[in-house]
Amino acid sequence: MNLSIDAKIAGSLYGLLVGDAFGCPVEGWSPEKIQKEYGTLREMKASRGRFRPAGLHSDDGQQAMALCEAILANPERPAPLFAEILVRMYQRGESIPRTTFGLHRGTGRNFRATVEALAAGASWDRAAQPSAGLGNAMLIAPLAWYWREDGKTLCRQVVEIGRVKQNDIRGIAGAGAVAGLVACALAQRSWKAFQAEELLGFVRGVEDLAASLLGRTDHLRTFSQALAAMLRERGGDRRDVLA
Repeated sequence: MNLSIDAKIAGSLYGLLVGDAFGCPVEGWSPEKIQKEYGTLREMKASRGRFRPAGLHSDDGQQAMALCEAILANPERPAPLFAEILVRMYQRGESIPRTTFGLHRGTGRNFRATVEALAAGASWDRAAQPSAGLGNAMLIAPLAWYWREDGKTLCRQVVEIGRVKQNDIRGIAGAGAVAGLVACALAQRSWKAFQAEELLGFVRGVEDLAASLLGRTDHLRTFSQALAAMLRERGGDRRDVLA
């Protein structure tokens, strides 16, 4: 099926938001806990203990759409505007009942500390907390939609956006892997034809640039080495690959 680039980008966006809404009610659960509670989870569920009805995307989806807004408004340098939008969402929702952090939904401690620092006047690239989590990987796809044919710029944008929320090379590199794969998918290359070295080269470029801008080299190759090991075993059993 030969889809237009617009259709592919739309599919990626819908997949991001639907996947977010589907998975966030069981975020952090073990497979065993999900199995015990739902058997096989096949439909949208409301999030327990949070004001989030079934089918509503989480803060990760919100941040992906905020990134879209920043890219379209300032494609030359979206990172400062992205940080500004995160602060704006925090400040504008302060008086709304049943929210925990302005308009943001279900945020974590590091994210809240980052946004509070930004709101207090910290520069967009000086507020990030020590974190190697997946927060950037979950919102990064819009960069690949826009710079799908420009790997050098995509690498730089991944690192700049990553620095808004993280100052750990591993977290930024994880986002780079997602961005690289999304760009590959938009280029109409199948998974079978996908070259692992191409992705690894891109992720290493992200690691190198992040290390340079952050002024640190700890965990410079931690993520790319783990990714290389996983890709070597990608045809095997899922549990073995993850191990």
